Amino acid sequence: MKALEKGGPDGNGWITRTPERGRGFKITVVHLPEPKRAPWITLPLELWSRGWINVMSARALYVYLCLRLVLAGKPDSEGSHVSTSDRRRFAVKDDTWQRGMKELEALKLARSEITRVAEDRWTTDLRERKVYYLNSEFLKVTDSPLEPLALT
Repeated sequence: MKALEKGGPDGNGWITRTPERGRGFKITVVHLPEPKRAPWITLPLELWSRGWINVMSARALYVYLCLRLVLAGKPDSEGSHVSTSDRRRFAVKDDTWQRGMKELEALKLARSEITRVAEDRWTTDLRERKVYYLNSEFLKVTDSPLEPLALT
């Protein structure tokens, strides 16, 4: 931790640690990559510090990572359609995607809605498609449940 506080590209450190009474340290990431530079997938530190990583299945975590890549640099209010060919590119089957999304939606870390969007960036033909959104702010300010969800 001390190396992360003192290292970094400009010598100011990668993180800062602020003691919080009765809770240990609050860790803040000081230096993040530029949001427009692909293919970086940034992960919020709260995924660990608020315990979300402990209650997510491997399937839900993988779908979450895919959504972080697709929605890189976008605010929570902006979503994206993830087509079957995109899922094939991520090497995830439709059933796995649906079950992972169901878990993320139950945890309130992601949401989806059906809306009219273009099939791809090369067309203006609008069709009804499922659009996925991340709830990053919820993840950052809310502690995870104490037990993993039992989804059937």
